[in-house]
Amino acid sequence: ARIEAESAQRATAGLDPLLGRLSEGNAALSQEVNAIADQLQGLDSAQARVAQLIERIDADYADGRETVESDELTGELGAVLIEQRRALPDLLSMARGREQRHAQIAESNVKRLRYRAEARRIADLDARVTALESELQQPPTPRLRERLRDLVEQRQKLVGDALEAHELYLSKQRELEASEDQLLAATAEYEDFLIENLLWLRSEAPTGIDDLLALPAEVSAMLGAADLRGLADTALRQLAHSPVFWLTLVFAVVLRWRRRRLLEWIEIIAKRVGKPTTDHFGLTLVTLGLTLLIAAPLPLVMAVSGLHLMLLDPSTELSRAVGDSLLRMAKIVYTLLVLEAICLPRGLAVVHFRWPESNISLLRSNLAWLIWLFPTAGLAAHLTIDLDPAAIGGTPARLLLVPLYASLVWFLFRLFHPRRGVLARLRDSNSYPLLMRTYWLWYSLLLLLPTAFAFLGLAGYMYTVASEVIMFHNTLWLMLGMV
Repeated sequence: ARIEAESAQRATAGLDPLLGRLSEGNAALSQEVNAIADQLQGLDSAQARVAQLIERIDADYADGRETVESDELTGELGAVLIEQRRALPDLLSMARGREQRHAQIAESNVKRLRYRAEARRIADLDARVTALESELQQPPTPRLRERLRDLVEQRQKLVGDALEAHELYLSKQRELEASEDQLLAATAEYEDFLIENLLWLRSEAPTGIDDLLALPAEVSAMLGAADLRGLADTALRQLAHSPVFWLTLVFAVVLRWRRRRLLEWIEIIAKRVGKPTTDHFGLTLVTLGLTLLIAAPLPLVMAVSGLHLMLLDPSTELSRAVGDSLLRMAKIVYTLLVLEAICLPRGLAVVHFRWPESNISLLRSNLAWLIWLFPTAGLAAHLTIDLDPAAIGGTPARLLLVPLYASLVWFLFRLFHPRRGVLARLRDSNSYPLLMRTYWLWYSLLLLLPTAFAFLGLAGYMYTVASEVIMFHNTLWLMLGMV
């Protein structure tokens, strides 16, 4: 059909414009039919891939359930199941693909409707030719009539081919959608099984002397596989030519340069607080905005740099890992810097919130060292996990959990100490009786949980730590925000 349409298009060159338009329409429809034929081959391949995935996931699920239920477990089972979970299809990507498929199905339905209507209009060949003759700009010679009739006949055939192609296309799309429904169900069921059981299984063997002796070689291999030169090239290329990065850097430098001026504004506002004629809630909001700006320079540069390394192509595996780690740590650094800025003299905590001076001094003195130690250890641990996801960071990540959570435990121990912490006054005043009666319970849990994370990591339960630590951190930030 394509060859016939192209031949007819050449044959109508120089003839009546109507014939040219009809010929071009036939050629376009012929190309559409050929394109659908190519898409049908792709749908067949996709259907075969989905069927293979379903078969593989069902087999992995059956083997995994049989192994777990046998109670004959080894230290390597967790690592095997983690690898199988990593090999599962990405449900988010599949959902996006289904949205695209729905749009394609809708478009094909519209085209099928249009071609069905056209097929009915041109079903009577003689009537259609007669109707088109009235649109000819040249006298209807026998040659023109013959050419016109050929084009209409060709259109009838092409419309029939297009309808058949769209029917088959829709049928295969729906078959693929049904198979993907089975794949989604199988993936979700197996993932639920893995999530339920991986928390109780070691992902690695416990850390021992041999691991410590092999640490330099492991770190060297990790960095060697990470392509440091590729990171430097990507960072220079992406950041140096990014207007957003340079604007962010300039803005951060200006904020740092004007820090003293921002502090002066906070001081000026503080003088108006507490006076009936000048005090209002807007002063607190302005001070909050100034406080957020004071804490912003470093986290802002970290976040923008991380986003550039993560999202802008081309990027290496290391650049994506560094970008993801920078972005995550930027949130933590910003939270801690905001807390520090809140405790500034004449700042929110002193003037607006009227926190006790002892609490402010305690929080300020402990934040001074936590701001740098905790994010640095967290950045290094997160980076090692991103560089070696198969081993969840290996020995380096497990060892980095020790300074990470040791610093956090010491900070929480001092901040919430029953006699010298920020809640000591509440204990003396008998305020919040339920909170105070359960003080030793939640205070002990607050210290034991991060300690347990460090020991679980050393014991090889890195998947458990990686899964549960996010919820703990979210709860911790909420508690710090309530201080």
